[in-house]
Amino acid sequence: MKGIIGTLRNLKSEIVAAIVLSAICIWKEHTSLNFLSSVNLSSYLSQDRLNGIAAFFAITIGVYIAVITVLATTEIGITKEMLKKKLDRPLIDVMIVGIIEDFIAVGLAVFIPLNTITGYVLIIFLSASIISFLKFTVLLVFMFKANMNQMARDIDAEEQYKDSILAYLNSISCYCRKHMED
Repeated sequence: MKGIIGTLRNLKSEIVAAIVLSAICIWKEHTSLNFLSSVNLSSYLSQDRLNGIAAFFAITIGVYIAVITVLATTEIGITKEMLKKKLDRPLIDVMIVGIIEDFIAVGLAVFIPLNTITGYVLIIFLSASIISFLKFTVLLVFMFKANMNQMARDIDAEEQYKDSILAYLNSISCYCRKHMED
């Protein structure tokens, strides 16, 4: 239960977008306001556009899976910092839900005949998928920055270690030269 609540907290923006878009779609169907009646989903969501949507979200699924694979198989410097800041759960939630949203969007665009209801559902999932992908991108940028900072710290620490070893070797060399002369 705690995991589900945590996941829902991480998906607030997607849920809000889905609710707002659902309300707009219902409102459009039950009112005759001019600015909403000019939106014609069947002409906007042409077959070419649906194919492009399917291709785009198929690519984003690939990106999600590639990042999951890299994170699951490598130990990077950011891992510890992510765990400390509790960013692992939001990243996992965004990736898993993003993949699910993308699969649904691709499935709707490719396999389900377009009508008013499926058009609205597709728009809702497209919006949620885009929001999830943006959140995912922001988390990746944070990981990249933190990883670069960790690498810089590691390089500095390695240089200090090498400098201290060189200083010790120099002092040993001087000591040996001094005592060999005696």
